[in-house]
Amino acid sequence: MRRMATISAAVALCAVPWSAWALDETAYGGSPVPIGAGARALGMGGAFAAIADDASAATWNPGGMTQLDRLEAGVTGGFYAIRTSGSDGTFANHNDAALDSASLVLPFFAYGCQQTIGLAWQREYDFTRSFNEHDSSVTAGFPFTVTNASVNQIVQSGSFASDSLSYAIELTPGFSLGLTGKAWADRVTGDSAYHQDQVTTEVTTLTGFGPPTPFADVVAGRRTERVTSGYSGEIGAWWQASSNLSLGLVYAPRYTLRMSIDSAYLDETTQTPTSSDDVGHLTFPTRVTVGTAWRHDDALTVACDATWTHWREYQVNDAGMISSPVAPTLSPAEAHDGLSLRLGIEQLLIGEQWTAVVRGGVFYEGLPGATRVDTPEDAYQARATTDNYIGATAGLSISLRSIIWDLGAQVRYGHHVGAGQFAGPDQSVDLTTVIIRSGLAYQY
Repeated sequence: MRRMATISAAVALCAVPWSAWALDETAYGGSPVPIGAGARALGMGGAFAAIADDASAATWNPGGMTQLDRLEAGVTGGFYAIRTSGSDGTFANHNDAALDSASLVLPFFAYGCQQTIGLAWQREYDFTRSFNEHDSSVTAGFPFTVTNASVNQIVQSGSFASDSLSYAIELTPGFSLGLTGKAWADRVTGDSAYHQDQVTTEVTTLTGFGPPTPFADVVAGRRTERVTSGYSGEIGAWWQASSNLSLGLVYAPRYTLRMSIDSAYLDETTQTPTSSDDVGHLTFPTRVTVGTAWRHDDALTVACDATWTHWREYQVNDAGMISSPVAPTLSPAEAHDGLSLRLGIEQLLIGEQWTAVVRGGVFYEGLPGATRVDTPEDAYQARATTDNYIGATAGLSISLRSIIWDLGAQVRYGHHVGAGQFAGPDQSVDLTTVIIRSGLAYQY
């Protein structure tokens, strides 16, 4: 009996690193996925910085708000479907529906110039993902052979939202500047937190004298990360360069969110609970967007945006320890700067009692990622890389007097992406995201 107890203790010690790594591997949600506001902008592939002339203008380019001449309110919601196909043959699906944004834009004329104030609530980053990871190892020795098999199941859901106040002024005819201030605390936005539910099952089989002896251990728990405070700002410029051409520029400097981190786990085999409360700081990177829009006879518009993101600034600070939110084994300094390109088109159709607009778009996004490693134990050998995504969009708007109904759809695809985020560090996935978004706007 004493010998068997010693063997069981040795087996348990062998299993500890597996659980410790599994519970921490996706801390801070990984690479953030921007949501964007408005079904119209979605239908144009997100190429909206140089247009920005509806109720969602403040969330794309506050400088463009001076184009509005009537009070306008808008609200949008979306359906999201995410499918991942892992390089190990596993699949994961996740569907969700949520309110995306609500906004109000108030234009007025004072002191000889056009001015505008905007209020908005917006879900800005989505952290939804899920995956199942399988791993095994064999340790041979006399007189026993130890086989470890591990299954790690993670389901993550939630988002970060902001409340914003924007102001824009037309300094000269056709040229406007705008400023947006944002508050991110969950107690203010009501939707600035995400949850990570995880179940790790480990089976260790001892083979030697007599029949194989399995030892099972199951650890289940939840990790919640919530924004307790944080503020950010954006500066936007909009210029009507000619009767057909407009230009947009948006500068969003880096900002830091203060996070509360609550973890609670239960070892279901031994009924041993563990919990912890911590505070961290999550820094989002500087972003610059340049956009252009060309209009032909007010019926056809072609728009293009380019966004540069300084991903080296995307980092976690836990009690002075700096790491990358993409993978805890990466240094933020390794991250590559990101580039996103978006192209959109819309065509105006006018009837006797209605007006309709059809849209389409394509885009490319470069988001921070980590290279695949040979085994989970080699996670520290991962290096920073860029995960490439491409997509296509379509949209439709119908206007009936003061009411505008918008519908947009997007398909987004990434090939061999998400190592350590949508799969284990030794795996990658083919990821497909489908978004269908609808919105209503009312012009007073």
